[in-house]
Amino acid sequence: MPSIIFYYNLFHPRLIPNCITKAKNIKNRVFVADETEKCNDKSGLYYMVPFDRGYLVNGNVQKRIWERVFSSDVLNVDYKDTRICITEPIANFISVKCDMDEIFFEEFEFAGVFRCVTPFFGFIKQLCSTQNNSCLIIDSGYSFTHIIPYMQGKRISDFTVRINIGGKLFTNHLKEIISYGQLNVMDETYVINQLKEDSCYVTSDFYRDMKSVTSIAYESMANRSNLPDSDLIQDYILPDFADTNRGFIRNGISDERLKNKTDYQSIRLGVERFTVPELLFNPSDIGINQMGIVEATKYVIDNCHKFYGDDAYTMYDNILLIGGNMNFDGFVSRFRQDLRSIVDSDIDINIVIPEDPIGFPWLGGRNLCNSENMQRIFVTREEYLENGESICLSRWFGSLLGSKPRRILMVGLDAAGKTTILYKLKLGDIVTTIPTVGFNVESIEYKNITFNVWDVGGQNSLRALWGYYYDNTSGLIYVVDANDDNRLEESVNELKNIVLIKDERLKNVVLLIFLNKIDLPNAIQPDDFVSKYGINELCNTWYIQPSCATSGDGLYEGLDWLSEKLK
Repeated sequence: MPSIIFYYNLFHPRLIPNCITKAKNIKNRVFVADETEKCNDKSGLYYMVPFDRGYLVNGNVQKRIWERVFSSDVLNVDYKDTRICITEPIANFISVKCDMDEIFFEEFEFAGVFRCVTPFFGFIKQLCSTQNNSCLIIDSGYSFTHIIPYMQGKRISDFTVRINIGGKLFTNHLKEIISYGQLNVMDETYVINQLKEDSCYVTSDFYRDMKSVTSIAYESMANRSNLPDSDLIQDYILPDFADTNRGFIRNGISDERLKNKTDYQSIRLGVERFTVPELLFNPSDIGINQMGIVEATKYVIDNCHKFYGDDAYTMYDNILLIGGNMNFDGFVSRFRQDLRSIVDSDIDINIVIPEDPIGFPWLGGRNLCNSENMQRIFVTREEYLENGESICLSRWFGSLLGSKPRRILMVGLDAAGKTTILYKLKLGDIVTTIPTVGFNVESIEYKNITFNVWDVGGQNSLRALWGYYYDNTSGLIYVVDANDDNRLEESVNELKNIVLIKDERLKNVVLLIFLNKIDLPNAIQPDDFVSKYGINELCNTWYIQPSCATSGDGLYEGLDWLSEKLK
């Protein structure tokens, strides 16, 4: 289940459901966060969760959960005397970051806030244990699995890989399998999640166990046996929420726990026990076109090797597994076995699995909060009210990544492709949009530099507002529609209005021109564009990159140039 971890005491965290639930048999009441534990009948629980696919999509639900957890009934938080560490998803949207900071500073009025990704705390805890500042963290939780490389103490965002498989998918897939073949459990998320945790495991030999279960099942049918004498096939007794609140695995025909029960329900589990966790190793089994966790691990380290050389291979010697899915029996041995088979034999592999893979990052956060350096990383409420979101970005990125984020202003005429470029770089996918009215802002991490890109609308009525976005700008991206012959001169004139006006705020700004839609047959070529419109005369530091926003061609080459100039 989706959960949040809060301080409980100095040594142990407290795990609280990050959801609001409503019971089928209890009307006119909802259970918020920890109140779910007070619900006596958890059959048919309806869930409202603030996150979808790992990202915050319902701030009102999340705020209500926080209000409950911080209240006198749970943690009894004195906001004005408390600082909070809050984690966020990798590649979180900058608008969500800003909203979270606003809630903690302006609505809850916490004395101080520190926000970072969960694996960072795991890395800190592992660093304290091993003194090795290169580490590969595999975080497999409720919505996703991430493989995150840390080299020389820094997270390498460029080569972080996400696999869209997590505990929620396992539970939903298991519900579908059971409902199709035995009993309709599509509304029993709570019960089937427990069944998954109690019975599922990762097999070391998929085809061997598949063959064994099939053979045992046929033999059982032939002998009319009730419960096959095998560890592979189990009967899971469902809870009745009267005498039992959690299901259990039946221990033979004469299980004492069933002595006085005649109307219990059970689910027989065979191949389901290991085919569901197998999806983490082979997502293509259900049509997900992504690498499995072992292939993704090698892919990440191989990519790091291209930039860091043989030092990247030291990550094989320090692989940290965190997240709830690491609790599956057999996961570590299977992961080590499959990884060993595709990695050179002269490379040492060391896999670390904490005793509590879910709470391990919390321990790292605790260690960090008790360190002297942490006091400089927190943003106080006074600092936030004086400086706004900019203080959060500069302090957290500057302290953790060694460099401040770079503010990039992206402008150009309407329909030139600015927003398509922005989200192709951010998401790696094409986002269908209409011309921007106002602005979009996203954070893009590339080559260990964070670019905060402001994409401002290019309609004629909005161009006069471009100057309001010049403050603190490090780089200017100007997007030209190379195929729009009727407006090329107009586009160049707007660019000259920006550059030749010599605004002091743009004094040291570098200029990247994306000559977009270069793939179209009538598009002007870079040399012709430069000579015809006198681009050489604009400024000292400029570069023209032919590009195609829809395919992504040329976009990262442009960022390469920008990264080099802004180092």
